[in-house]
Amino acid sequence: VTVQAVEIIPSNESILFGCERPRLLDGVHQLVRLYTPENMKGIDLDSLAVKVSSQFSKLHQLMEDYPCLFDDFQIFLTRSGRLVHMDVDRCFSRSAIYRGE
Repeated sequence: VTVQAVEIIPSNESILFGCERPRLLDGVHQLVRLYTPENMKGIDLDSLAVKVSSQFSKLHQLMEDYPCLFDDFQIFLTRSGRLVHMDVDRCFSRSAIYRGE
């Protein structure tokens, strides 16, 4: 039995991205909604850019190290620039273990 702590991410504070075309396109449209000048008041954009860049750099390395993450890939990007991974348990399924991932 696996138990995971769950943190609710408000939909108005985050974007769900995936690799599949509908989820990817929806995520791009949500970027426009989330990162409006009005929503970004009081946020240091330079710090946000550094954080997002750092988060995606770490994500890139993680995806190289664990290619099984590409299966049904989903992440949330929060307004503060944090990446939250969804469904990482797919890397620990029996089929992924037998494939050597």
